Amino acid sequence: MSERSRVPFVHFVLAAAVLLLPLGAALVAPPSGAALGAIVWSAQYSADSRSDGFQDVARGPAGAIYGAGVTKATDEVSTLLLVKYVDQGATVHREWVRTYTLAGTAGARATEVEVDASGNVIVAGTVGVAPPASAKGRNIIVLKYSAAGTLKWKNVYNGPAHRDDYVTGMALDKYGNAYVVGASRGPATGRDYVTIKVRKSGARAWVRRYAGPSSGSDEARGIAVDPSGACYVTGVSNGTSGKPRAVTIKYSSAGSLRWGRVFTDIVAGARANAIAVSRVPGAAGVIIAGSMWNGMSEGGDVLFVKYAAGSGATKWWRTVGNGEAFDDSAQDLALDAHGGAVAVGTTYDENNVVTHGFVAGLSAAGAHGWSEEYWSGVADNDAQFQAVALDAGGSVYAGGWAQTAAGGTDFAVEYLYRLIGPGDWDHVLDGTAHGDDICRALVVGPAGAYAAGETANAGSGTDALLVKF
Repeated sequence: MSERSRVPFVHFVLAAAVLLLPLGAALVAPPSGAALGAIVWSAQYSADSRSDGFQDVARGPAGAIYGAGVTKATDEVSTLLLVKYVDQGATVHREWVRTYTLAGTAGARATEVEVDASGNVIVAGTVGVAPPASAKGRNIIVLKYSAAGTLKWKNVYNGPAHRDDYVTGMALDKYGNAYVVGASRGPATGRDYVTIKVRKSGARAWVRRYAGPSSGSDEARGIAVDPSGACYVTGVSNGTSGKPRAVTIKYSSAGSLRWGRVFTDIVAGARANAIAVSRVPGAAGVIIAGSMWNGMSEGGDVLFVKYAAGSGATKWWRTVGNGEAFDDSAQDLALDAHGGAVAVGTTYDENNVVTHGFVAGLSAAGAHGWSEEYWSGVADNDAQFQAVALDAGGSVYAGGWAQTAAGGTDFAVEYLYRLIGPGDWDHVLDGTAHGDDICRALVVGPAGAYAAGETANAGSGTDALLVKF
């Protein structure tokens, strides 16, 4: 089991629960069934002895669960992978597998997957090989499949410099249009934000780029879409001083710039890695999460900033840390039913040597900060969270990896019951090869929580892994 900083967690979570839980609201029981934290089923995809893995996971209608990622023959030769599973309660059925490569390119991979209201599957990723293996780099690709696995269309974006372009996030609007963000090389601007809207028909509606003032390194890392089709993009951009800045931009559904905001610290800068939109009455707004210097030597805390969706005015900003000088950062973000924010990422241990998983949260008003630190209990070994999902009761699922022995990492999922309830759990999975096992994505629904990633097995190499809790 995990080792945790239990006292701060209990103190802050119970305080937040009392203030955030409406009178008369029912507590939602964990969806894992009889045993808290038990695995209901697991499924693996293996293509011979290749390296296979899921990068993202999405739920569809009628129990459909989609894992998207990559299957690789070598580091330079890879194929985009999409697998449809059907959750049958206590068991799972693999319905179909689709792979995709683009003629004339050596590599393809999916990094994002979403399902529209009609059950179609939208996949975003790259085709081509990243530098330095390829001078031209990658192009961005968006594909649409029917629920039956029929490829409906593809859309490829090759940036103006015809060099490396890649995806870091995707969101769908209520009509099924896809908004994709990432980074793209400009002819004279270095790496820039890129935001692409692809219509549900497959036609590209518009492309918007943002190049920071330093003509250096800019990368959009997160996107969210509101009911009007407006999209909000955040990430990291270097200023003229060379310090990172958290730059957040709003575009209308037609691609018009509505506002742009820069958040930074004059000493060490700031970064944003994730974004979400709250539509809760009285708690509406746009929240970003990342990291910012905490004023102590080489230390950083998880940063939350909330903007008004309409004007972009800053409503509040807060940092949550482990109380030490060590670096805390957020990699993923989710909002609860009340508009409160939960972010997951990493922190360094008390000796500032190895990383631990880190979970931090705030209420919708930016108050009642709480945090939780996670590691496997093995001294001087690392752990990290990179995915988060919340259920209807506000309980937190954090996914990533934990090093439990020298030479490898284990697929780790932790469940934090933030409201008054039966407790929390963690589950660490170790493949038969005892190599690197990683949880990369999470999604939660009424039937359970689904964690996707990869596991290292003897004989079959690295295999794609999907687990239901």
